[in-house]
Amino acid sequence: MKYDIELLQIPYFNEVLCTTISCDNCGYKHSDILISSQNTPMEYKYQITNEDDLNVRVIRSSTATIEIPELDIKLEPASASEAFISNIEGVLVRMSGAVEFAKKFTQNEEKKARAQKLLNRIDQLRKGHGKATIIIKDPLGNSGIVSDKTEKRELTSEELEMLETGITFIDLRKSTDQP
Repeated sequence: MKYDIELLQIPYFNEVLCTTISCDNCGYKHSDILISSQNTPMEYKYQITNEDDLNVRVIRSSTATIEIPELDIKLEPASASEAFISNIEGVLVRMSGAVEFAKKFTQNEEKKARAQKLLNRIDQLRKGHGKATIIIKDPLGNSGIVSDKTEKRELTSEELEMLETGITFIDLRKSTDQP
């Protein structure tokens, strides 16, 4: 096993810890960006209207949810979620990968057909055809869509309660072994 850890100053993130774990024997690799700060919980919304919008920079922390309502698709964080810096096209590629994975493992023909329809719609967006909205909701406020066209607002406490974070908490004070 190889471990690589590096502390970096990255615009829009401030100080981050970049980690990579890899195994030459089995090929396993896991990379992550751990952000050392917590900011105001935020929502970022961007309207995709043309091919140039695909190049807009997207920063997603490991606690952020990404939605595209027009496609009825949402990527929520889980315990193994990774942060990434990409662009809108890269987000669409990741979403295609998730849909392909789900399609591959379903036996239901109706679900396979819906998945294919969704893949076709994502492909059209990647070609600059059609319009959609990308929304990032981050309870720790460490994500963003870097454009003057991005709409930003603070998340309400009600919205925060409904978001998945991918973070697991273990409260050892409530152990059954204690009197």
